[in-house]
Amino acid sequence: MNVSIIGLGTAGLASAILLAKQGHQVSVFEAVSELKPKGAGLLLQPTGLEILQKLDLKINAEKFGAKIDSLCGTTLSGWKVLDLKYKDLMPNFYGLGIHRATLFELLYSQFKNCNIDLQTNTPITAYNQAGQKVELYNKTEKVISCDLLIVANGARSSLRHLSPYFQSDHEYPWGAVWSITPINKSIKQNVLEQKYKSAHTMLGLLPTGTLPNSNESLVSLFSSLPTKKFQDIEQFDLEQWKKACVRQWPITEEVLDHIRSKEQVAFATYCDVKMKQFNHGQVVFIGDAAHGMSPQLGQGANMALIDAYYLSQLVRERSTLDKDLVRYNDLRKYHLNYYQFMSRWLTPFYQSHSKFLGGVKDLLSYPMSKVPFIKGQMLKTLTGHARYNGDSF
Repeated sequence: MNVSIIGLGTAGLASAILLAKQGHQVSVFEAVSELKPKGAGLLLQPTGLEILQKLDLKINAEKFGAKIDSLCGTTLSGWKVLDLKYKDLMPNFYGLGIHRATLFELLYSQFKNCNIDLQTNTPITAYNQAGQKVELYNKTEKVISCDLLIVANGARSSLRHLSPYFQSDHEYPWGAVWSITPINKSIKQNVLEQKYKSAHTMLGLLPTGTLPNSNESLVSLFSSLPTKKFQDIEQFDLEQWKKACVRQWPITEEVLDHIRSKEQVAFATYCDVKMKQFNHGQVVFIGDAAHGMSPQLGQGANMALIDAYYLSQLVRERSTLDKDLVRYNDLRKYHLNYYQFMSRWLTPFYQSHSKFLGGVKDLLSYPMSKVPFIKGQMLKTLTGHARYNGDSF
């Protein structure tokens, strides 16, 4: 089968590798000329690690990543808000903090060893379903025809607007400032630690392991801010931001001392994407292009990996492609609908100007997590296992 994939992020890379290994003819189109992952660290959950194991990449990911045993959140005054330990759900569960560049390099190293046609600097602006083929266009110029088109070009994909099942997409009013620096001894090595003040202040430190070409252990620092505060990088006051972070959480001073220019920080904005279904004829949307959400639950890379694996397992025989894509949608929708709903519902408690919602979160989250059923659901949500069907093919 001839497969075209748009986008070379986590979802696109994993899909290309898995389908090429099955013997499909795979072509990948990337709009940019230089392949470079954006952002700082991310947290791979047990679900994402399961897929990396199927890709024979889990051992290397663990070699470079930082094992995370728990998520701890407190107010600036020290009041406990969250204390979730992976082992309380399953003794062998853990997360893995990893640099985006490291995850990209691990996937790309396999990608290069597969027989995949990669075309960079080739934006695909439209597609057209013509009988049993999908035609891809760069503006008005036809680029290629394929049997299956996988759209994996991120939360700001314009191609989903061509699907009759597209519902809406909008940018969240809050984003984050990220930076990645050497880790200090005073920072907890196996904990994703967060600090809150109501809903308008959230700081986090995520141990992020090392880069493939370095032995230096890193930590990702993130600070949530309204997007209007960093729409123009020239107006972003780096020193003022650093001082505010230190006032709120003094331990960050050791990390922030490494940041001396705006080039050392990244600004992340997030989109909420709604699609009634992910497949449209012989076109399927995966990853953030299909279900972009707030990063509050930290599931973006995990969902992308799961999407790619499910799709590769279902797309087997050319004669059943239509049924395979319908089946893919049926298998993924409950898992994804749950996380999108929870993301939309929880985000205002952590990123908004609402003193009421922030106060409710600060006061009630920890006591509620002591209730066995609620604690179990919180842990399933954290690990990516809420409404997850596993290998249910």
